[in-house]
Amino acid sequence: MPLTPEEPIAPVGETVPAPRGEPDPRQLERRLEELTRELEIKDRLLTGNLLQMERVAGKLRQILASMSSAVLMVELDGYLSEANPRARMLLNIEGELPILASAVLPEPLQNILDEVVGEGRHVSLDELLLEGRHGVQTLRVDCRLVRDDMGNPIGVLQILDDQTHLIHMERRLEQSRTLAALGEMAASVAHELRNPLGGIGGFAALLKDLLEPESDPHRYTLRIIDGVEGLNKVATNLLTYTRPVEPRLQVLDLRQLLREVLSFIQIEVEQARLPLELEIDLGLTELPVRMDPELMRQSFLNLFKNAVQAFEGGPGRLGCRVHQTRAPGGAARIAVEVWDTGPGIPENLHEKLYNPFFTTRAKGTGLGLAIVRKNVELHGGVISLRSKPGQGACFTVQLPLALEL
Repeated sequence: MPLTPEEPIAPVGETVPAPRGEPDPRQLERRLEELTRELEIKDRLLTGNLLQMERVAGKLRQILASMSSAVLMVELDGYLSEANPRARMLLNIEGELPILASAVLPEPLQNILDEVVGEGRHVSLDELLLEGRHGVQTLRVDCRLVRDDMGNPIGVLQILDDQTHLIHMERRLEQSRTLAALGEMAASVAHELRNPLGGIGGFAALLKDLLEPESDPHRYTLRIIDGVEGLNKVATNLLTYTRPVEPRLQVLDLRQLLREVLSFIQIEVEQARLPLELEIDLGLTELPVRMDPELMRQSFLNLFKNAVQAFEGGPGRLGCRVHQTRAPGGAARIAVEVWDTGPGIPENLHEKLYNPFFTTRAKGTGLGLAIVRKNVELHGGVISLRSKPGQGACFTVQLPLALEL
């Protein structure tokens, strides 16, 4: 086929240039290579940024997990998106996030959240009382809006600090200071009282022997003697509470000591013909405890006698249960529960029961539980109370477990 003038013959070794208006394949290839290199560079940068962000996010998660404060992040749509382990434990939050905040937050915290979102302001409370799994908790609350770089709100941050233990310790410290001052004064007064009381009791006993039995003066004298004995008992208990005590510690089986105490209680219940049923569970193994047996015997006798007196002669059940547990630091402990099905104790009186001279009984001295707590703490232990009106009471004494007898 003959060539036309528009189709020139190219010399050997040369390419025919592309017709005008069509892209040059070589330029396209070079451009494709440049774009590929740019894409690889950007991909490496993006991968590096992602890795860096993952490392930062991992560090933030570790920081949140190690914080003693409860930290929660609530989005503006009302969903809880973040809750560190402390927050989950404090508020009993379970399951995967996000979850509707109103479904897991207690009403007081939800109200604070609504206030921050609605009014756009920072809310801070030093003491917020909240009913938790372990009773009433005192929380310090800090709640504020979280904003982006442009200043637009993107969520709400809530930080909660459980102040319950700290406030309890502050009150105990203040109470200890007050009691120390009162103790010095009371010990001096009790010591001065015992001498004249001894004289009054002695003369009243002599007078009783001189009077006609069953006569009115004889009965009046007996009342004087009873009153003196009661006052002398108060003075003796007060001196016992206030004087410095150095426990004489030895490793003994706590079960054996409890058996001795319970045998006295059993005799007391039978002699008084009280309609009480005793339920005892001391376990099957030895319970070695480093203790002063006299102090611990006195402590458990007080607890059991208080339980018996709580019934005021009515029917019921009284029990003792022993089991092993662990302190917050992990150390092994023995827990002794002394419980009853009596009328129970109002929650607002729980801490007051350990105060000297505080009593709910007309003839009580108010020193029994104060002495029990003192003795238990001298042994490195703790005493606690679970009770509500109409549901009985349970005192729990926890003592460190010794290695062996």
